[in-house]
Amino acid sequence: MKRNISIFTLNALIAGVIFTGCNTPDHRMEMANKNIITTEKALDEANEAFRKDRTSYRTDMLTKIAAYNVRIIDLKEKMQGQKGNNKTVYEVRITDLQQRNNALKKVIEEYKPEGKYEWEIFKTEFNHDIDELGKAFKNVPIKNIQ
Repeated sequence: MKRNISIFTLNALIAGVIFTGCNTPDHRMEMANKNIITTEKALDEANEAFRKDRTSYRTDMLTKIAAYNVRIIDLKEKMQGQKGNNKTVYEVRITDLQQRNNALKKVIEEYKPEGKYEWEIFKTEFNHDIDELGKAFKNVPIKNIQ
């Protein structure tokens, strides 16, 4: 008798678990739709953050490039008083700086990222290039230009 009650109780428990664990197709569809909506919102937020990062970074780099253009103009003005070999050396350095600056401007304006990974690689490489240009400006001794 106890065995029959135990078997009956066990069967009832298993049936209860099975029935409560199974969702109706409508409930599963509703849950899937909620998951899709949540995923779409997360994707939209990630895309918006990615777009803002690109816009912000591009603006910052164009500002830095514009500042370098101002420095180039300043160097050219200060170079005017130089004569002979000094003037030639400074002209070559300043022309090189100007070409590198213009090349970086073109790269940042024309770059179209294909994805977040490519964008991160681009930023790393571009940061390196812009830092190298900044170091090159320090190699032109402004104080020695009369």
